[in-house]
Parts: sequence; structure tokens; C-alpha cells
Amino acid sequence: MDKTYEPIGNKPGEKIKVDSIDTIVTTHGDKPYYENKYREVGDKCYHIGYSSYRLDVALEYREKYFELVERENDWIPVSERLPKKPEIDGDSDDYIVQTRRVAQPFIGYWDGREWTDEEVDILDEVIAWMPLPEPYKEVEDGN
Repeated sequence: MDKTYEPIGNKPGEKIKVDSIDTIVTTHGDKPYYENKYREVGDKCYHIGYSSYRLDVALEYREKYFELVERENDWIPVSERLPKKPEIDGDSDDYIVQTRRVAQPFIGYWDGREWTDEEVDILDEVIAWMPLPEPYKEVEDGN
């Protein structure tokens, strides 16, 4: 019996927007197993799923459930989507945000319901956001 499981939880006709997707093969026993490794737009991490023991099925999942989005930059309009809710309730995650009223981007906080800027509710003003970049790491010269 082929253990192929069709994904659940997607809204009908709505594809997952990704900026990266690859089909990888692993082995389970002596059989190849095909998995789709993807990164949703705005995420820093990859997910693996939409898998099958049959390559044609895994490739069909790519076509049916994913939309590869190429971006000119890393800004994500709030009209496209909001960040995911922080993993810890009552916590907030930091992002770079752009508002209608402030010319320069700045750090904003997202708690899963609203944007804040330290003490001010800026929910209605944020028009785009992006994840914070990785911290700079100085490379030591080996000479």
C-alpha cells in the first residue's frame, strides 16, 4: 500500500506563497521517499512536507499547493500577509516596519494581534514589514 497523504488545512484554491522550494529524496528502508522542502514568504526557517513515496505525487503537490513568489526586496506588504503569532503567549516578535507617517523604517513589535512601537499602538499605520536580518559576525583573519 502506498502511504501517500494529501495535505489538509489549506483553503480551497489558495496556494502557499513560498520564496524557495526543493524536492528532496531520502530513503525509508530500501524505498525512496520524496519530500518538498519550502520556505514561506517572510519566514526564516524551512518546512518539510507534502511528501510521498511517489515522485510524481510529490511534484503534483508542488504544483497544486505552492506558488513560488520572486521578490524585488524583502518587504512584505501587510495587505499580503501578517507575521505568524509568536510561539509564546503574551510575547512579541521584532520586525523592521514601514508606516505611512514615518519616512524611515524602524523596529516594530508584533504580538499576533497588533503592531506596537515600544509604547505606541501603530496597528493602522504599518504598511509593510520584514524579518530582522541575522546579526553581523566578524570574520577573523587567519594570518
